Amino acid sequence: MSFRDFIYYVGEVIMYCQVIENDIKHIYASMLNGDYKANFYNLLKEKMTLGQTIINLQELDYSDNDHFFNADDYEYLLKITSIRNHWAHSGYIKFIYLDNFPTSSEYEAESQRLKEDHDKLKEYYKIVNDTRKKAEKEYGRIIGSR
Repeated sequence: MSFRDFIYYVGEVIMYCQVIENDIKHIYASMLNGDYKANFYNLLKEKMTLGQTIINLQELDYSDNDHFFNADDYEYLLKITSIRNHWAHSGYIKFIYLDNFPTSSEYEAESQRLKEDHDKLKEYYKIVNDTRKKAEKEYGRIIGSR
């Protein structure tokens, strides 16, 4: 992978993580009783982390037999925080200080990890976005033309 592609993929990984987190919070706010917008803004005000939101969402989602996500989905969703943190804080560190790093095994390993994380997150980006739309519709929470 070229370094230019590496930088681009890191940007997309961060975007996927941000959108997935936002959509997860919208799904959770949709499922909570009360005013949808107030529910969502309370999540933001309380600075609820992605991990906390996923745990709370899973508990609420599994309170009946009609689940938005299965157990494997929740397991992966809980990993997104560490994936995001890796690419935001240390994705370059293993190779950036090496001479001629694009030919190093460290760069190759990080490039492979990036490609795998990118492709899986791209898949979940779509799954979670579609689920957000389904939840908003199911709970009568659609606002505007989002």
